[in-house]
Amino acid sequence: MAVAVLCIGAASQAPRPIASGADSPAQAADEVGAVLARLQEKARDQSCTVNYRMTSKGQTSALRLAYRAPDRFKFEMHRDAERMDAWVFADRWVVRKASESDSFSADFDPAKVWDAAEFDRVLAQEFPLADTAAPALGSGGCLSLRLHPDKPAAGDKYIELQLDWLTRRAHPLEWLASTDPWGSARVEAGHLIREYPSGARATLSTEHGWPDELKHPLGSSLELVDFKTGVKDSDFEVPAHSEGMRDVTKDWISGAGRTRLAAQRTSVYVRAARSMEDKAHQHAALQARLQRVFESLYAPEMRRSFTSWSEQISTGIDRMAEWCTQQLARISDDPKLRAEFDTQVASWKAQLPRDLAASIEKYVGELSAFADDRVAPAHVPVIFPAEQAGLRAAFRREIADSLLTKLDARLREVGALK
Repeated sequence: MAVAVLCIGAASQAPRPIASGADSPAQAADEVGAVLARLQEKARDQSCTVNYRMTSKGQTSALRLAYRAPDRFKFEMHRDAERMDAWVFADRWVVRKASESDSFSADFDPAKVWDAAEFDRVLAQEFPLADTAAPALGSGGCLSLRLHPDKPAAGDKYIELQLDWLTRRAHPLEWLASTDPWGSARVEAGHLIREYPSGARATLSTEHGWPDELKHPLGSSLELVDFKTGVKDSDFEVPAHSEGMRDVTKDWISGAGRTRLAAQRTSVYVRAARSMEDKAHQHAALQARLQRVFESLYAPEMRRSFTSWSEQISTGIDRMAEWCTQQLARISDDPKLRAEFDTQVASWKAQLPRDLAASIEKYVGELSAFADDRVAPAHVPVIFPAEQAGLRAAFRREIADSLLTKLDARLREVGALK
């Protein structure tokens, strides 16, 4: 998760009967589309304070969210003796947790930590969202309240609350970023309602655009307590952290970075799957588009993961060049020694590409196949090879090509190549 993911279970509840909606499926879809278009714009611009109750196995958590349009969020969670607070601004991300067993704090500028501008640009170019009500927003907070109707997310989570910082946002509220989550919903008595065969149920207020309830009969429940327009200035004044709190900024950045990468990966799969549902799409063109997007996704990850390793290889190349200089001075015009030297240099030139290939293939091999209830399993075998190709391309661009170029240049510089 990015700031906090609270995922809890709830007692079983039988699904409610589905009432009749509009006169026809087409009319119902038009009605839902019109409601969503209105809510996308209204909720984007409406600052508000929202309270939820989350229950699980006899435990109750109180959640409070303050949203100052268009880019600021304050999050609070209270459960027994535990409290968590988080703030996400365009240029700051703060997390504070206090409990009887542990207390910690993280505070950093995400814009200086993560550079996703290129990925956002390429994704929007190759797989644009056609159903957003407004152009993409700049950097800032993005809130997600998501129900997993069938299979839980990792950790048996049927409801995920995620507060994130993004460089480019389709909408500050993730559930209004597109019409996909409400594709089979109906409008009824001031609510947008979607019910699933599993008995899971999600309702959205047609007045303000925030969820009224998210419920799963085997897992979690989230219920709206109250909604108020406007926010307090004090909600966005970050107090000094309490004495004795551990500074976990580095750990938080690392964990949030992994979550961000997973979320970005999911966004590619979801948009690609939507494109594949268009029967007019061309498989070859889709593969090329996907590879470009995945290359832009994994390029920053390659820089982070392989920087230290790459620096070691680069230092080794410099030492190799020094050795070549010494050997060339020693062998002079001796043909036999020169032949042995040339054989050694050729071996090095052949070995480095093999070492680089082995390194990235190990990374590719650790990449797990994608699984998410928003993407049909039949689409994954088409997308996954393009992801692997994009990962290899990112490694070549960010790591391998520069090292191979340096090796060739240094050997030529010292006269080791004829």
